Amino acid sequence: KMIGENNMDEQNKPSFEINPFPVSKDTGDALAKPIAASLGEAGKTILDGIFHFTLDPIRKFNIQRSYALEQFEIEVKESVSKIPDEFLDDSMTGVVLKTIEDSRYQLNHEDIRKMFSNLISATLDSRENSRVSPKYSSIISDMSPREAILLQKIYNNKVQTVPLVNLKVRNRENYSERTIYLNHLLLDSGPDNSFALELSLLESANLITLAKDFRLTSPNFAEKITDFEKSFGDVNNTFGGLLKNENEYVEFFHSTYFLTELGSSFCDIVFENNRDL
Repeated sequence: KMIGENNMDEQNKPSFEINPFPVSKDTGDALAKPIAASLGEAGKTILDGIFHFTLDPIRKFNIQRSYALEQFEIEVKESVSKIPDEFLDDSMTGVVLKTIEDSRYQLNHEDIRKMFSNLISATLDSRENSRVSPKYSSIISDMSPREAILLQKIYNNKVQTVPLVNLKVRNRENYSERTIYLNHLLLDSGPDNSFALELSLLESANLITLAKDFRLTSPNFAEKITDFEKSFGDVNNTFGGLLKNENEYVEFFHSTYFLTELGSSFCDIVFENNRDL
């Protein structure tokens, strides 16, 4: 909501004034310099300046392991160093600062750390940063390691789509039904039913969406689904304990998870390759 130019300027300012840790002259100089020039100056790079500003308080109070902080700096600098000079772009330095601030309490897990590193690198690369949203760092900071693992598995799955298999108990007489939640995801890496909570969390973050009662019929998915169903043998014998009377029977109930538009764009930025977690 626009509330006047002056107020917008206040909102868009970096949070230097409210941070209790002062910014040194060297840090301020580094933050002010064009990135192509500052990246080449040891001790005064824009990244060094931002790292000192945001991470030194974490070091001071031992909130994160020093190894994790050091690895994060190394990973970011290595990633940024691969960007050709002509594509280095400092137009989104504020987003870089926000990303490092958001990362501060999530650096002990390697895969989360790598997502932040990839996001920073993309933000400084003119070939990619038009697809970067300031919200992406907030998404990572709110994500558990298991959410990150599952999201990458979905992203790596064929056409970024994953069948979900549950059971329905139906009644022939009164046509009532009830769902038995197996929550089996048919991932390329194999069936997995250990991610029920993470599925809910990723869905609430609008990164994935569920199409209920939607069975995939393409040959690759159809074969995978059929093989999974066959692994249970006679489903009514296998799950006979779920039946209350002779009028009830069991059948598989199929749904499908897809990445949302936000989820797909986010994954394209934060997962640099198809290494499965």
